[in-house]
Amino acid sequence: MCNVGCGTAGVAMTVVTDAMREVAEAARSYESRWTLAALKLVDPALFALFTDQQVDWGKSLLDGTPADIREQTGSMVRGWVAITRRMEEAAALLAAHRTVLEVKQLYPGAEVIDVQSA
Repeated sequence: MCNVGCGTAGVAMTVVTDAMREVAEAARSYESRWTLAALKLVDPALFALFTDQQVDWGKSLLDGTPADIREQTGSMVRGWVAITRRMEEAAALLAAHRTVLEVKQLYPGAEVIDVQSA
């Protein structure tokens, strides 16, 4: 925290710094396993919502009030949680259907219509 001579600019910087740390922590779990490009392939609608939220959060960091920044930071953290959960669901589905995963790895972009056991 700022102790002497910081004024409102120092308070604003602290709010922004805290917001960036909070969002970075929320992003860590997702980013250590997946990319946003992967999310776009798995769930284009959720990707669009998430990227819209990133824009809103960025705008709040530049010219929002401390209350705006806190609100958008909370939304951003919830966004990271939501996309992490979605990718975990997709990974579990693929793991449960190993054959589909193997086909997708061999033929990226292939549409698997049916899987039959031998």
